[in-house]
Amino acid sequence: MAQEEYRCYKFQNLNQINLKKIDQARLADPRLNDYDVGFYFIDLAADNSSTDLSGTVTIIAKSQKENLGELVLELADELTISSIEVNGLNGTFSHENDLIVVTLNEPLAVGQQVEIAVTYSGTPPSDGGFFSGISRDFAEFNIPVTWTLSEPFNASDWFPVKQVLTDQADSAYIYITVPDDLMAAASGLLKNTVALDDNKVRFEWETRYPMAYYLLSMAIAPYQRYDQEVYLPGIPNPLPIQNFIYDDGRVVDDAIPLLEVTPDMMILFSELFGTYPFKDEKYGHAMAPMGGGMEHQTISTMAGFNFTLIAHELLHQWFGDAITCATWQDIWINEGFARYGEYLAIENLISKEDANSWLANDYNRILSAPDGSVYVPEEEAENVNRIFDFRLTYAKGGALLHM
Repeated sequence: MAQEEYRCYKFQNLNQINLKKIDQARLADPRLNDYDVGFYFIDLAADNSSTDLSGTVTIIAKSQKENLGELVLELADELTISSIEVNGLNGTFSHENDLIVVTLNEPLAVGQQVEIAVTYSGTPPSDGGFFSGISRDFAEFNIPVTWTLSEPFNASDWFPVKQVLTDQADSAYIYITVPDDLMAAASGLLKNTVALDDNKVRFEWETRYPMAYYLLSMAIAPYQRYDQEVYLPGIPNPLPIQNFIYDDGRVVDDAIPLLEVTPDMMILFSELFGTYPFKDEKYGHAMAPMGGGMEHQTISTMAGFNFTLIAHELLHQWFGDAITCATWQDIWINEGFARYGEYLAIENLISKEDANSWLANDYNRILSAPDGSVYVPEEEAENVNRIFDFRLTYAKGGALLHM
């Protein structure tokens, strides 16, 4: 395999970034620390003709503060809220500066639970770059696709959310209603597919594993599903691998041979790092024209398939998903492990010689400039270009772990 095929550039369009989100404080409002998120229920209608969406997102949260009288969520101002319910009753709220402030019906004691349902619609903000929270573009052969990518600061572009890395939801439902000639891929298990009026269908995905806010996702396109399975060490039943590939024979014919390595990689990484962390659900891939890949929990979003990109996003399920850094300043741990996973996959599934060549190539990248720590300094913690600096976060992070 040519060395070029080993390269894994997760984020390729770093010059096209959402400056509004980068300029905001990492904690958009201190009141976000007043509660703990337990559950997201995302119930949206969307399609692949635009990024427009509508629906309701329900959040169950628990107070972390005595006499909590209001709850703050993040949602882009471009989206219009029609109503908010608090424990089933109409609620009072404000929505400005990308923040929703919900007045609770009565103050909450520490540990008391509340359910907030936000109904909204509109066209999310987008600069057309890689880091747009939701995008719509054409893949090869003119196939239209709509997909989300919330890392690091853009989940609020498409759903009401608490963007704090240290507060993972315990579980989530992601229900997506689309025209019946499309499919919607998301995290967890597909519990139901419901035919609706007006030639629509609802895909009901549910996950029972803790998840950081930026790992929730959806991808919508004319897909066909290519299923695999793998027997992992110590697990009696096979784990499903579900691949959402563009429904075009030319794409399918190219993709399937490249995907055959996925079960072997899952066995390898389970042996090296412990059993696949979401063993009661699935793993899979959903294609989108994004210029790389993104490790959405149990369903990596992929521009296409090659050996190292599959390895990189897969190993993220252990490091980045099951274990998530507490601050973007430590992102090298996520990306360094994923980069090191590429090396391990080459070493074990191709050859030691190819792995050494790959490693030498990364050393040359690292040494191409004299300075830089894998740790993102405080003054650069909002700079997406620095957070995802390939030489430092990826290559040097992986080399440090190899060392």
